[in-house]
Amino acid sequence: MTAQPLPIFALTFVIFPGERIPFRIYEPRYKAMIKDCLDESGERGKREFGILFATDRDNAEVGCCVTVDRVLKRYSDGSIDILARGTRRFFIQRFVSGRPYPQAIVGFYNDDTFPDGRLANVASSLHTKLVELTTEKVDVPLFEAHDLASFLLGHNAGLTDIERQELLEMRSERTRLEFLIAFYRRSIPQAIQNKELRERVALNGHLRVIKPAPL
Repeated sequence: MTAQPLPIFALTFVIFPGERIPFRIYEPRYKAMIKDCLDESGERGKREFGILFATDRDNAEVGCCVTVDRVLKRYSDGSIDILARGTRRFFIQRFVSGRPYPQAIVGFYNDDTFPDGRLANVASSLHTKLVELTTEKVDVPLFEAHDLASFLLGHNAGLTDIERQELLEMRSERTRLEFLIAFYRRSIPQAIQNKELRERVALNGHLRVIKPAPL
């Protein structure tokens, strides 16, 4: 049995499993992709598609599948605002043709080791401190009991997209938590003076209108 191709959306940002992010679809081929991924009502996802991080120089080989949680707004020109939710990580095996948008045969990318509750507790505490310093309002749930605490924390940790991709590709929750703890310990002393970091943390939850990247 041949694996079903995964629709691929190459973008200039990284999404994590469990993360919800709103963004606008406006390019014709990706509007067609979203239409194919929605249910009969046209309001919720029936099929996953993959978000793959792309830069001017290269495209990542590991990405995150998402589904459409809901359609936020439709425009007269056919553009659409959606709320996407990350589900599971994938890696590209090969690209295939057959649709107006990119598709690929993929494998799925799982962790090699189990979570570490102690490290998650440390990372959660440092995360709360960073959010306090950068946004002046804190609504941070307890992450230490979650199997993928690193991805929940990484959502608004203030990581660059390069750092987010590095976190996404790590195959151990312990390694990801150690990466975040090191990041927090570097960032907290500089947080008040670092306007760029504050802006990355504050971006959490805001609509993104981002030009698709070429594959």
